[in-house]
Amino acid sequence: MSIASSSSGLISAPVLSYDDAISTVERWAEALADSAETHPPSTPVPTCPGWDLAKLLRHTGRVHRHVTGLVRLRISSPPDHDTVAINQPGSEADQSAWTAWFCDGAAQLIAELRAAQPTDAMWSWGVDQRVSFWARRMAHETVIHAVDGHLATNTGFRIEPAVAIDGLNEYLENLAYLRAFATPETPFVGSGTVHLHATDPDLADGLGEWMIEFDAAGYRFEHGHGKGDVAVRAPAETLELLALGRRTLGGDRDDGGQAGDSDKGDSIQEAGRADIEVFGNPEVFQRWLAGAAFR
Repeated sequence: MSIASSSSGLISAPVLSYDDAISTVERWAEALADSAETHPPSTPVPTCPGWDLAKLLRHTGRVHRHVTGLVRLRISSPPDHDTVAINQPGSEADQSAWTAWFCDGAAQLIAELRAAQPTDAMWSWGVDQRVSFWARRMAHETVIHAVDGHLATNTGFRIEPAVAIDGLNEYLENLAYLRAFATPETPFVGSGTVHLHATDPDLADGLGEWMIEFDAAGYRFEHGHGKGDVAVRAPAETLELLALGRRTLGGDRDDGGQAGDSDKGDSIQEAGRADIEVFGNPEVFQRWLAGAAFR
């Protein structure tokens, strides 16, 4: 099997257009603001251990304002700590003031991205050295933290398949670069191959399937169908949340074989969830998840 390296230096065509990425920031920033407005700021956020809704909102707002400044300056090299000044409410401010600050920062980010061209050159920490990197990155940063807010408040949400597929693509494409300056929770242990297959109806050909190969040296991936040590079939939203640590995989199976979609007789399902099917050895998937997680 030929698997393209995640650090090949190639820029893939995103599933989301530039305008769709900006609209995704807008929609999901509103969702996070709503969680903050309608629930106590001290509400714990289980998917971000040690955080509450107040910290979740402030973190995402600071990221938005930082990126707004970077895009406005079209920086050409890594920023210093003081490259972008982030003004924020004082320590005495209540949650409504922080929510208003967050909404204003999201609006500034959206306006700055809409005023830019996606092909404008600028620094990023990924392979795409253009403004388009930051629109896409902010789309998925905002989605996942809005999801954190939904999970903390036990409110419903749905990530559109195109957004979830692009989110998983972006994660896999940028993970190797993220590992250069962020700390993995654990290195990859052993080796293995993982096949992910989105089960959403009416997906375009070539969308929603990934083959991932990992070992102690890192990982490589390609889009498409194949046989792996483990195959996981689920809606794109679920696959993205599994990869980013917002869902867990239940069940326990090790049949020692290779897994593909045709192995219908050897599947397990996550406890209590009929939308996830696992074929082959789920322990390999758990090792992939552990090596792909960051502090």
